Amino acid sequence: MKTITLTKAAKVFRTLFLISIVFLLVSACERGYDGRSGRAFLSLDWELVPPEYLDAGTPDIPAYFKWGQYYIAYPGFYTLYYEGTVQNGPTYVFYAWEIDYEIWVMSGEPGRPYYIDGYDGLDTYFTVVCNPNGPYAVNCNKMSETDAESTILEDTGDRIVVLMEKNEYRMKVTYRKVEPRNKSTVTSNQ
Repeated sequence: MKTITLTKAAKVFRTLFLISIVFLLVSACERGYDGRSGRAFLSLDWELVPPEYLDAGTPDIPAYFKWGQYYIAYPGFYTLYYEGTVQNGPTYVFYAWEIDYEIWVMSGEPGRPYYIDGYDGLDTYFTVVCNPNGPYAVNCNKMSETDAESTILEDTGDRIVVLMEKNEYRMKVTYRKVEPRNKSTVTSNQ
């Protein structure tokens, strides 16, 4: 009789063990929520003298904007144009620059097994500084203490191509010196 009770107990134990394995495997298939994508922000600033005309190439910058203030921007490829005059000795020199730039957002991490949620993507901040001698861009993320490393890929004086990198961030910005279009005054709130 003792042998029969042990066999029954072994069957019950084996059944419970298999049920628990199946339960763990099924719960492992359930994933947590994906992290939210980070947001992108765009800011315009100037050095030496402010441009007299500026077209940000995106509706994300309002008609009346503040220099140095960040505005929420949407991902995409854009072309910024600005022009103005700068004093060079006793004369004034006209200048104009176009900048091809990309705005992107950092995607969040995917959810992981056992209902573990993914981390949210970092916010990205992008600043274009307008200078009569040529613009430059600064890019960083919210948690970063330092800006992205910039490498000049090409510099002919009239065209500058810069690669910006930091960890997994990578962006290529192209600056071109162009003929002024002689537009009206830029609309900004100082």
